[in-house]
Amino acid sequence: MKRVMLCVWWNMRRIWEFIPHSRYVPNLVPTDFHISRSLQNSLDGKKFE
Repeated sequence: MKRVMLCVWWNMRRIWEFIPHSRYVPNLVPTDFHISRSLQNSLDGKKFE
């Protein structure tokens, strides 16, 4: 099974934006550490190509 890290940005209008490519930053925590439970639950089990 292939795992993908999804890069999400909370913008100034309080809307989630999905960023296609994130830059390499070694001190980033995994996305699901700060992601809201509702967004995490809605994406759980989804497959992206």
